Amino acid sequence: MDTRFPFSPAEVSKVRVVQFGILSPDEIRQMSVMHVEHSETTEKGKPKVGGLSDARLGTIDRKVKCETCMANMAECPGHFGHLELAKPMYHVGFMKTVLSIMRCVCFNCSKILAHEEEHKFKQAMKIKNPKNRLKKILEACKNKTKCADDDNLEEDTDRPVKKLRGGCGAKNDELNQLPEPAAMKQTLGADRVLSVLKRISDEDCQLLGFNPKYARPDWMILEVLPIPPPPVRPSVMMDATSRSEDDLTHQLAMIIRHNENLKRQEKNGAPAHIISEFTQLLQFHIATYFDNELPGQPRATQKSGRPIKSICSRLKAKEGRIRGNLMGKRVDFSARTVITPDPTINIDELGVPWSIALNLTYPETVTPYNIERLKELVDYGPHPPPGKTGAKYIIRDDGQRLDLRYLKKSSDHHLELGYKVERHLIDGDFVLFNRQPSLHKMSIMGHRIRIMPYSTFRLNLSVTSPYNADFDGDEMNMHVPQSFETRAEVLELMMVPKCIVSPQANRPVMGIVQDTLLGCRKITKRDTFIEKDVFMNTLMWWEDFDGKVPAPAILKPRPLWTGKQVFNLIIPKQINLFRYSAWHSDQETGYITPGDTQVRIERGASRWNSLQKTLGTGNGSLVHVIWEEVGPDAARKFLGHTQWLVNYWLLQNGFTIGIGDTIADSSTMEKINETISTAKTAVKDLIRQFQEKKLDPEPGRTMTETFENRVNQLYKRRSLLGCKEHRVYALLRDANTGQPRFHILHRKATNSGNRLVVVGSLPPISPHGSFVPVGSKTYVFSDLEALCIDCASHTVQPISHMPQRMTRKVANAVDGKVYLIGDSFCSFVDEDGTSWEAWRKPVMVFDTQTQTWESVRIKHGLPYGALWSEAVVMEDKIWLRSLRKQHAFVYEPRESKWEVDEVLNAEDWGKGACVIDDVLYYHNRPEKALMAFDPKQSRCWSVVNGLEEFVAVEETDQSMWSRVVKCGEKKLALFFPKKRDENDVICCAEIALERRQGGGGEIWGKVLSCDVVFEDGLFDMVKCVSVTV
Repeated sequence: MDTRFPFSPAEVSKVRVVQFGILSPDEIRQMSVMHVEHSETTEKGKPKVGGLSDARLGTIDRKVKCETCMANMAECPGHFGHLELAKPMYHVGFMKTVLSIMRCVCFNCSKILAHEEEHKFKQAMKIKNPKNRLKKILEACKNKTKCADDDNLEEDTDRPVKKLRGGCGAKNDELNQLPEPAAMKQTLGADRVLSVLKRISDEDCQLLGFNPKYARPDWMILEVLPIPPPPVRPSVMMDATSRSEDDLTHQLAMIIRHNENLKRQEKNGAPAHIISEFTQLLQFHIATYFDNELPGQPRATQKSGRPIKSICSRLKAKEGRIRGNLMGKRVDFSARTVITPDPTINIDELGVPWSIALNLTYPETVTPYNIERLKELVDYGPHPPPGKTGAKYIIRDDGQRLDLRYLKKSSDHHLELGYKVERHLIDGDFVLFNRQPSLHKMSIMGHRIRIMPYSTFRLNLSVTSPYNADFDGDEMNMHVPQSFETRAEVLELMMVPKCIVSPQANRPVMGIVQDTLLGCRKITKRDTFIEKDVFMNTLMWWEDFDGKVPAPAILKPRPLWTGKQVFNLIIPKQINLFRYSAWHSDQETGYITPGDTQVRIERGASRWNSLQKTLGTGNGSLVHVIWEEVGPDAARKFLGHTQWLVNYWLLQNGFTIGIGDTIADSSTMEKINETISTAKTAVKDLIRQFQEKKLDPEPGRTMTETFENRVNQLYKRRSLLGCKEHRVYALLRDANTGQPRFHILHRKATNSGNRLVVVGSLPPISPHGSFVPVGSKTYVFSDLEALCIDCASHTVQPISHMPQRMTRKVANAVDGKVYLIGDSFCSFVDEDGTSWEAWRKPVMVFDTQTQTWESVRIKHGLPYGALWSEAVVMEDKIWLRSLRKQHAFVYEPRESKWEVDEVLNAEDWGKGACVIDDVLYYHNRPEKALMAFDPKQSRCWSVVNGLEEFVAVEETDQSMWSRVVKCGEKKLALFFPKKRDENDVICCAEIALERRQGGGGEIWGKVLSCDVVFEDGLFDMVKCVSVTV
């Protein structure tokens, strides 16, 4: 039995709950075994009493026993001590949380600033998640500079209010967030913050998201510092008399010394600024003890200048305790290299390089049956001749280990029964093969090795599916079992043939793939015949070939064999199977189908078939049937023989694809047109029923939801055809209520006109946000919230919040990344360590692929506070302009480069512009013209020709706004309001664009339609977005 874990008669129970919390100062003192008073570790060669290496804390010396548990070095886990701090100190791990709490409570009475009767506070109380509730309470209190008291609240209302709070009504000057000079700022010391946090009641702790039993806010301020035991920070013996202490021990010694200095200064009545300097110095060493990589702070270093390794750096990152030791395992007898394909080996074989086989070993016990073979391997030694393997070590029965590199005498190579020889790997050894990430059982399987030249692992193509591997540089791991028991488990439970069928889905996870699958389809066609020489060579790839050649299917004028006869050789005789191919038509009936769409196998003989997906990984496939009815080994042989025989035949019969093969034939086009026509007719019928209110609602849905659901089902046919559709969405705002709703531009059922229809499944969305289409989704960024609208299903999903609040922002996407440009209150750190804040124009980047935010990029010199236009993208650059005609800029995302563009600033294209084929379009209402700007041509604004009469007749210059948006390939939609019968309506003109070669490449437009799309004059258009679905 292991002495580290002695037997315990205590009753064993299941762990049901794990509760995390923060240690209170009293708990730290109670769990401590001593108060650490001295920074020294040793005195006269022994651990100093009251120092950092006191024997009561535990021992790391074989000669010293722990004075707390009286155990030796191997058994003592170590015991914590504690240090009483001269003044309260901040804990760097809780700084953000403490700041959030302080912004939520009154500095005078420690009550929550927001009143419980306020709407935002009530909404926050509905949130069950404590972390999210604290965020919502912070939002409710962020603009509060005065503590809400009940008396003041009663004066502003006509009815009496119950006294629920007892707030003091005091004004918190420290919370005033108006921009003030730096001299007005005050430093809040940890002692001041601690006094505020201690006064917070248990009820308010619960509201703020804390359980006062396990984590009170005042426990986040350090009054007592836990001192970890020596096993956490072991020292290293440099020689017989000196030790090299751990970085944590050095930092703790600095903390103890500065803590004593601070106590001494306070006792001697030192001036306030001296006390402040010593306090800041102690705070610095405590902060860097926990985390020595704090932004904006200098690093604590050793005398050599090397930064100390703090507690945080020992836990996080790839080399930390969590990922490096607890989750990452280091093992011996393993190998790792790149994998490459080899269709000539069996599916359960693994090609291993000679360099690996001559390095790894397996301990084989000497028996009467293998002693001669092992003697030969021992004679070869660790450096065998080419093409041979040898051995590295001899382990005698008394445990003595002999290294064959240093045994020169042949008498030292003597073997006896019971000895063990650590020999090199040989063909047929069983190994485990693994690819990370290991997500299911088949991510690690057993293989038989075959030693091969070159330096990569060779793998059969059919086995790549369960490993989720490919051959673009993937690396995999091999592990060599070191006992008979492990080899038995690998052989009986983990070998590849045993894992062909997944226990999760009850279907094969490996089958015929790539060239072999293509060859199976070609070789089993009715018109495929094989010449005698090719058939004879194909038989040579069959492992079970007994010399008997099957009779040819055709004898005269020359013998010919069919491809089906090749499969008759390798399909087990016990198999009977009947299937239809994927292209089988219901019109084909009878025992023999004209299109050869049946798969009929009787007693292992293929009567007629055209094998393709039958050899795949589907449930009930041929591989599945063989595995279940004959066995795993038969399935292994079938997969291997199929690849060898078919691949050889395919080498003699080329397969190419030409340009003509990519063009759909007439019958395919007829089916496509028929599918589109049917879907259009169904959509028109649905729209008519919806407009006439004759559509029957589905269970649990309204009529609007039923309409959208059925239309989405019909749009699936479009996705099957691989077609794309440009959808135009508009955000309309009610002039009376201010509530915005999303609308989509729909085709009418009765004529060729358009109309705006409300999207009922989308909630009201803030009109002040930035709308960015990326693919079939639209991302909306408001103050701190960010949403993703799936325009295919009309659903909304929240995404991660922005790293910091940004006002007056604009956004657009380049290469799948959304770039937000706006005003934000940013923090800076000078070279001397001074931190300061100011308004700047940063660029925040959101990656739509990883759904994560990248680091903030700050541009100095840009004017903040300016109202910016909607950003547009041309030539993979973001173009934006101030609405006050002050600035126009171009931002290059790849190089984070800014440029000023005076030409772009010449026109007032601020809102409602769009880009089509890298040309910027906007509607100039006063000039009655559609303007275009092409940065690749003349770099000047030009008028789109051919629209003069339309713009003049429609009198769009009288409207207060207009918007242009892309609505198709080389088409845009122009939205504008108009008076009709004394009513305000919204019109939409669909305009086709064309660049003519003559006349300097002028752009011409043609009005395809102009319709009234919205008739309620109380609405105005805030945004319009074009999305490709």
